[in-house]
Amino acid sequence: MMNGEEGRRRLEQVIVDYGSSPLPPKFDTKEEERESLKERLAGACRILDHRKYNENLMGIISFRDPIDSDTFWTTPRTTNWGLIQPSSLLHVDSQANILQGEGDIDNERFIVHIYIYTARPEVTAIGYSQSPHGLAFSQKGAPLAPLTQDSCAFFDDNAVYDGPFQGEEANKGMVDALGKHKILFLKNDGFLVAAKSIEAIVTWSISCEKCCQVQILAELAAKGREFGPPHPIGDQEAYDTYKSVGTDISGFFGAWPEYQALRAREKAH
Repeated sequence: MMNGEEGRRRLEQVIVDYGSSPLPPKFDTKEEERESLKERLAGACRILDHRKYNENLMGIISFRDPIDSDTFWTTPRTTNWGLIQPSSLLHVDSQANILQGEGDIDNERFIVHIYIYTARPEVTAIGYSQSPHGLAFSQKGAPLAPLTQDSCAFFDDNAVYDGPFQGEEANKGMVDALGKHKILFLKNDGFLVAAKSIEAIVTWSISCEKCCQVQILAELAAKGREFGPPHPIGDQEAYDTYKSVGTDISGFFGAWPEYQALRAREKAH
């Protein structure tokens, strides 16, 4: 098992290799790509844990294996996200059987990931972390509104699922509700992110949580008659902004300040 110091060195190397380019890296071999993805997923877990977005037993992040696209790497259910290293991750097949690694998974929650990967071949990473304002906002059973420039990143790109949470009907229902969107609010249960990179899972998880908080505050202020009702950005402006801040590459590059901060925190210890 890789120790903490080895993990820090590897994470630093991954970040240095990316430099300041917003473009995803290229690898000489699929094996190198797999190892990099494992490093980045482990780092994503530690970033979200630092922000207290995870309830550990309930949260789950996964990515599609670049060598065998019918298998996946995911977080073990019983390991604190703040302790996740690449060696902690589980290699799982399309039936949720563990192929490699020690630990177990939440089968019901992970099966949803498999359904999404099957329906969305372009999706390479899926994340669910129980952030507090995301949980609070999800009880509305309504999509996020474009109230700020930041929330335009989710304009017409977030949906709501309001149905059962167990069984095949639930899995199919979530896939249908998600459609081609990147965010799926689960009524009374937070939100799920489907993306084309692990970095985008980090970016959209953090940004969507903040946007949920802002909308909750705006709606509370409206009820107190301090500002009047919330005033969403117009559709055309929201869409134009989305094309700048809501793209796949924005999701990828937006996470790098978080990875830099992670590296600094871990160097200091």
